[in-house]
Amino acid sequence: MWTFRPKKQRSKEKSRPGHNLTFFGPTISNMETIFGIDRARKRLFSYQKARPRVVTLGVFDGVHLGHKKVIAQTVSRAKEMRGLSLAVTFEPHPEALIRGEKPSILTPLPQRLALLGSFGLDFCVVIDFDPKMAEKEPEAFIKEVLVGAIGAKAVVVGATTTFGRGARGTPELLEKIGQELGLKIHIVPSVTYKGKVISSTLIRKMLHKGDLKAVEEMQGRDFSLRAAVSKGKGLGRKLGFPTANLDLKDMARPPQGIYLSYVRINGSRKGSLRLPSLTYIGPRPAFIHPPPSAAAVCEVHILDFAGNILSQEIEVIFLEKLRDAKEFKSPTELRRQISRDVKMARKLFAKFAD
Repeated sequence: MWTFRPKKQRSKEKSRPGHNLTFFGPTISNMETIFGIDRARKRLFSYQKARPRVVTLGVFDGVHLGHKKVIAQTVSRAKEMRGLSLAVTFEPHPEALIRGEKPSILTPLPQRLALLGSFGLDFCVVIDFDPKMAEKEPEAFIKEVLVGAIGAKAVVVGATTTFGRGARGTPELLEKIGQELGLKIHIVPSVTYKGKVISSTLIRKMLHKGDLKAVEEMQGRDFSLRAAVSKGKGLGRKLGFPTANLDLKDMARPPQGIYLSYVRINGSRKGSLRLPSLTYIGPRPAFIHPPPSAAAVCEVHILDFAGNILSQEIEVIFLEKLRDAKEFKSPTELRRQISRDVKMARKLFAKFAD
C-alpha cells in the first residue's frame, strides 16, 4: 500500500475523514495533499517560502490526456523557475451544487489524487466546493485563493478551463488579471480525439456507450472502478463462483454485461499484481427471493482466488466485454453460464500471457 504524504507531514496535516489517500500498484508519489484553503495558506507559507509556486486548477475527473498535458506543463514550468508545482481541485464535483445534479464520477477523490501525484506534482490542494465557493467571483478566486492563499507566481490552465461564479473565469480573464498582479499565465492547447476535444463529459459519454477502447485512448490507461467490497447475498459462493460485491454509488460505469477484467487488491502484498477476473454489471437474478430491486449491481469473480477481501478496497480494470447481461430462470442455468464464461475467460487470459 502506497501513501503519498511524506511521513514528516502526516501528524501536521490531517486528511479529511473518509478519504483514504492510497494507490494501487508500483507508482510511488511524493505529492502532499492539503485539504482546505486555510490549511493551504498555513502550510505553503511556512514551506520553502522563497520558491515560486506554479499552479494549475480543475476538477480533473477522469484524469485524462488533456489533464496530463496541463499538469506536465505545470511541473515543467515549476522546474524552470526552480519552484513548486501545485494542483488545485474541488470536492464534491461542482456540478452537484451548480446544476443540482451530480455527474457520474470517473475517478473518486482518492483515485484522482493518486493519479495526479503520479505525474510529479509537489502539492495538491483540495477545496471544499460549498455554496460560498460556488458564489465566489473569478476575480476574487484568483486574488484570494490562487495568489493570497497559495502564493501563485504562475498559473497553467487548459484552453477550455472555466472557474468562479457562473463559470465566468476563463483563460482570457486569467491573462487580464495576471497582467495586473504580475502573474505569468500559460494556456495549454486542448488534446483531441478523433476531432473532438477530450473532456470528462466526452469520456462519460463513450463509457456509457460501452466504447472502452475510446475511453482507454482518451485517458491513456484502461478504464477502472475502485470501491470497497461489501457483503452480498452469497449466491456466487453457493454456485461455486464466489464474487466480490462492489457498491458503485454514483460512479460512472460501462453498460450492463460480463467483462473480462483484472483486479488489484489494496493493502495486500498482491496490491501491485493484476489478478485475472470476470466482472458482472447488471440486475440480480430474478429467481432470488424476495425479488431483488431493479438496481444494477457490480460483482467480480477473481479466478483461482480464495482469500477473504470483505471490506477491502479493490480496483477493477476493464479489458473487454464478453457478453450482454441476460435473465436466468434457475440457479442451475446461471451456474452453467458462469462456467462457460470462466472457460472463455481462461482462454483469453492465456492468449494475453503468450
